[in-house]
Amino acid sequence: MRNALILGKKYNVNLDILYTAVAYHDIIDRENHEKVSAKIMVEDKNLNRFFNTTELQLIKEAIEDHRSSKTGEPKNIYGKILASADKTVTIEIFFRRTL
Repeated sequence: MRNALILGKKYNVNLDILYTAVAYHDIIDRENHEKVSAKIMVEDKNLNRFFNTTELQLIKEAIEDHRSSKTGEPKNIYGKILASADKTVTIEIFFRRTL
């Protein structure tokens, strides 16, 4: 979250959209998690109170595009930021993921 918000401020994007994409992007930890997380986000009708259809599509695309093994470039700036922030690996994160 911290890394994404730092990048979001640098690139002057809507931080509410970015924050929401980051919050939903790894809801579950399993195969195809990016698709399942995006589906959960789309089904959360509470988000309609805060975002319009275009913004919800940006969030969905960012979640779907963040996976590091995905080929091709993310569809929007939010996906690019999320993918970049998600790849940041420290030695502590490396060992946590290994365990």
